[in-house]
Amino acid sequence: MIETKTMKNIIKVLGIFGTLAIVYASGYFIKLYINFTQLILSLGIAGILILVAFLYIYNWMLIKSGGDSDRDQAIDLTRDYMREVEKKLK
Repeated sequence: MIETKTMKNIIKVLGIFGTLAIVYASGYFIKLYINFTQLILSLGIAGILILVAFLYIYNWMLIKSGGDSDRDQAIDLTRDYMREVEKKLK
């Protein structure tokens, strides 16, 4: 049978090994979390920059093409056409 002193030493070694494993795993997951957070942050910043660029280009195109007047005119023509169709159907 194993002596109690030897059992205590084995338990101490297992406890130290378990503690080191937990500390190492915790450090690893903290490192992953930091890298993941940096990745999400950089993707968010890139997305915002792309959105700003698209909005700038869209605004520039609206100014260059004369704004919303063409769209408003198309809406008015469509509305007038639908009114004529409704009158014909009545």
